[in-house]
Amino acid sequence: MSKTMRPKTFLVTGGLGFIGSNFLPYFLEKHKDYKFIYCSYNM
Repeated sequence: MSKTMRPKTFLVTGGLGFIGSNFLPYFLEKHKDYKFIYCSYNM
């Protein structure tokens, strides 16, 4: 994979809520070169 085609990685906080749990799978289906790292905090 060339440098211009590297996967993009993002840190997502709050991605396990309602919007994140619906938006991120949709986004990843459309943009397969992106990767997300989920950060969740349970109290």
